[in-house]
Amino acid sequence: MKNMLKKYPVLFLLSLIMLSGCSSNIKKQGGEPYDGVFIPGESRTLPLYLLYTPAGQTSSEKQAHRQRFENANLAPGLGAYFPALFSRTEKGWTCSIDTNLSSRIKSIDNLGAELVEYQVEVSGTAAETGKGRRYRVQFPLSALNKKNQSRQPGIYALEQGSLQSGEAAGFARLESLSYNRVTKTFQGAVIITEK
Repeated sequence: MKNMLKKYPVLFLLSLIMLSGCSSNIKKQGGEPYDGVFIPGESRTLPLYLLYTPAGQTSSEKQAHRQRFENANLAPGLGAYFPALFSRTEKGWTCSIDTNLSSRIKSIDNLGAELVEYQVEVSGTAAETGKGRRYRVQFPLSALNKKNQSRQPGIYALEQGSLQSGEAAGFARLESLSYNRVTKTFQGAVIITEK
């Protein structure tokens, strides 16, 4: 799969219900004004972090497991970098991610027992809706496994940014995400625009 152009021609919606602390009375917080330009179709190289647990006994079983994992998780993880419709109610947080992407894996780095960093060249078709606000997010790696509900870092960052905004609905897009191996924490920025 490395250095191979990968197409995801089918558009599907990934709906995630996150039931962790999604109170409907969260107050809106400031964030920084954002009036940058997001260009659909522009090719960018992005870091993608995924929680991965190897499985299989033989080399071919391990490779097949990794291939299935990548097929299921790469497009939604990369889709977090493109405007995604979210909503928050008392029942939880939901996000619909556009996975109509073209991507090519440039490198893979194992960062620990379960965390893998991909550098991926990607372009998509989602368009930004207008001016928004930038919210800084920071969370430990351990936050991704709370209540035995494994979450991927990019999507968790979207949830945290949208919760900070206090918006009940809108569009969220991951602007940046990085991982510190020493402190085992993620830091990123999420752009929130109104629906």
